[in-house]
Amino acid sequence: GHVQHRRGRQPPLQEWLGGSPAAVLHCGALLSSTLYCRAIDPYASLKCALCFARVRHGESWRLLTNFFVLPGAPREQLIGLLCALYDLKTFGSELETQFAHRTADYIWFLLLTGLVEVGLAALLAPPPAFLAEAAVAAVVHLWSQRCVTRRIMLYGLVDIEARYLSVASVGLKFLLSDAWPVEQILGITAAQLYHLASEDSKAAQLLRAPWPLRKLIDGDTAALRGGRRLGGR
Repeated sequence: GHVQHRRGRQPPLQEWLGGSPAAVLHCGALLSSTLYCRAIDPYASLKCALCFARVRHGESWRLLTNFFVLPGAPREQLIGLLCALYDLKTFGSELETQFAHRTADYIWFLLLTGLVEVGLAALLAPPPAFLAEAAVAAVVHLWSQRCVTRRIMLYGLVDIEARYLSVASVGLKFLLSDAWPVEQILGITAAQLYHLASEDSKAAQLLRAPWPLRKLIDGDTAALRGGRRLGGR
């Protein structure tokens, strides 16, 4: 009976936030940071921007905070926020469940792809100041690569297979803005590298979250489900 009780328990975060806690928290972080930067401290976004010169001078928090601020004028930022919330709620929530409810592995995926995005951004001149769109694009792209035959409506306009979602989204944004969506391309690239690594059984083991993170976030279920393939497939 004791074993059955342990197997029936949900991880602590799932008990609190439901079946996709990381996606819910991601939405909350984007929403709260946008409201704070617009309504309380308009200069806060400057303190959060990715600036490698300032990072070298000790402002290391910029490597993380830039992922929670959306760029652009108020109207563009509002549209970007609504699109990001929709993508995270629609695709992020389902992707998280594909990780067999191992929220720690899903968060580790966000951290790993975030590191890749920062590394790629450092190669650009000038680098993008904010990578919130890149993080969301990584989530959407990984979902699309694991649901390749699913048919979806792109912004309610075009019916396509999920495998073409990222390419179609980049093309549409290019047509609308006459500029390449650099942040989105960075996120897609990072997620594609993660996806390719997860397809290899040996490399996939390296994508598992460290044990302390699994213990902290997933509790006892991390050990019980550790034998399953990454992504719950």
